[in-house]
Amino acid sequence: MAQKIVTILGILCFLVLPVQATTVSISDLVEKAKQYDGQTITIKAEAIGEVLERGDHAWINVNDKSNAIGVFVPIAEAKKIVFFGDYAHTGDTLIITGIMHNACVEHGGELDIHAQSITIVKAGSPTERPVEFVKILTFGGLAILAAMLGLYFYKTITPNRVQDEPNKEDTE
Repeated sequence: MAQKIVTILGILCFLVLPVQATTVSISDLVEKAKQYDGQTITIKAEAIGEVLERGDHAWINVNDKSNAIGVFVPIAEAKKIVFFGDYAHTGDTLIITGIMHNACVEHGGELDIHAQSITIVKAGSPTERPVEFVKILTFGGLAILAAMLGLYFYKTITPNRVQDEPNKEDTE
């Protein structure tokens, strides 16, 4: 009886607990493209750029801090992504499972991934980039220096020009 309970609990744990797929870095995919060609792979990366819709599919770019790659996804999967990384945002972190293509015949021989599923594991957010006080002081100091130099050259060069120009009354 105890053996049956252990077996049933083992099966339930297997069904309930998520299966952790081993993720591959994008640099590894690029370096070993022939090895991974046609294989189902899983990557973890930040969505960057924007969605490029192409009919019922879309292109997204992802970056895992080692490299970036284009991913061809069904449009419904692409619409799950809320934030894409750019200067003002940190993109959603995604787990992407799909088929790696070393030279995709469908997409002009490019290296890409055709996603089968996308899971958002961490939501992106706006990124604040406060200006450092030192930069404000530096800018202010340089602006004052530029104004002083401009005024100095204006004062020293302008009087000389007036003296060098012939007087209109003298020429008549």
